[in-house]
Amino acid sequence: MKIRNSLRIFLGIAAAVALSCGGQSTSPGNAPAPATAAAPAVEQKQLEFMMWGTPDELETVKGYLRQFSDENPDIKIKIIHKNEYDQALMTYFAGGTPPDVMYLGLEKFPDLASRDQLLDLTPLIERDKFSLDDFYPQLVGHFKWNGSLYGIPKDFTPLVLYFNKDMFQKEGLEFPTSEWDWKKFLEASKKLTKDVDGDGMTDQIGFVVATWRAEWYPWVLQNGGRIISADNKAWLMGDPRYIEKNAEALQFLADLMWVHKAAPNATVTRDREPSAIFKAGKAAMCTYGRWMCMQFKDIKEFDWDVQVLPRGPERVSTLFTVCYSIARSSKHPEEAWRLVKFLTGPVGQKATARSGHAIPSMRSIAESPDFLEAPAVPQKINTRVFLDAVDYAVPTPTNRKWSRIQEILSRELQFVWEGKKKAKEVLAATQDELQAILDEAE
Repeated sequence: MKIRNSLRIFLGIAAAVALSCGGQSTSPGNAPAPATAAAPAVEQKQLEFMMWGTPDELETVKGYLRQFSDENPDIKIKIIHKNEYDQALMTYFAGGTPPDVMYLGLEKFPDLASRDQLLDLTPLIERDKFSLDDFYPQLVGHFKWNGSLYGIPKDFTPLVLYFNKDMFQKEGLEFPTSEWDWKKFLEASKKLTKDVDGDGMTDQIGFVVATWRAEWYPWVLQNGGRIISADNKAWLMGDPRYIEKNAEALQFLADLMWVHKAAPNATVTRDREPSAIFKAGKAAMCTYGRWMCMQFKDIKEFDWDVQVLPRGPERVSTLFTVCYSIARSSKHPEEAWRLVKFLTGPVGQKATARSGHAIPSMRSIAESPDFLEAPAVPQKINTRVFLDAVDYAVPTPTNRKWSRIQEILSRELQFVWEGKKKAKEVLAATQDELQAILDEAE
């Protein structure tokens, strides 16, 4: 019995050795490696990262988040990608479950910052000596509240003019220049509007009018108009001092559709994305930010390029900018800050530059080949144009009451875009109502 038991023990030990060696022979020529202690498992903390963007942008962001994860194995990132972004973000905050790190645009920033929903980054910046010296200064200031910084600029873009080079060449027209004014722009728009096949229907349009606020905003300011006072207390669109200039700019855009017939009317663009009309080769010009390069880069049927906006008496463009913010209620603020530092540091900023969907917030990287020769954007594009417009690009107005103002203004201006009312009539009719909203106590 003792012999049998000893045999069983010996065979059990031999089997265990064989298993630990992966079934390999234990002959002297193939001896097993000495046993080593298993590496301790890394305890991971999960961060929720919320973003918007096209599929191209989502894939780009996934790429540099993977790089962050490789360098920070203790952090796991869950991406929340939303198209109806602002509504979804506010729902998360209202429910007490905001993401740890998020894209945050200027429109929602004042509301969340004023309600103490965002983490004050100032102490972390000072503690880690995180330098903002290389960031465009006009970006950083927009994400401050009561002297503290609640977001680090992710990227930005001005509004520029996209144009179909083939159409201009076919009509014998010179390409748009930085000195184009409204008159030259209008003349070109009309000449480029044609019935190409002779069937009595316009099938080539000069310009696509996009009617959302950031698109018409620079035309108003270019004309010497004003939207709201610097202190956010006076509504100026219907103010006697500015109504003529404001109305003239808005009417200029509406007349492109209804008087000159050089742009598709608002009923067309309401049912069809304006950028799709340009991409299909049916429009000569449109205005968008840098992000539209991501859609247009795949165009093979014609050549296109960019130029600064046509100018009025003043030169103005819209500035779009977004920051990374951290929810004040985040359970992992240190890890979230580590992610924000990565995304807004040289690695994250170079990835932004090379992806082609926006201008990096760091000036040195924006001026480098990573942006100017971004591999994701055709090299024929005059990328320098985006930087040329930075000095005179300004953000659209925003304050805590802007959502209500925007709802009313958009509804009433729709009558202008549909050719049913004149711009001056609408601005005069809405002046008192919008001023009353600003007058309400906080």
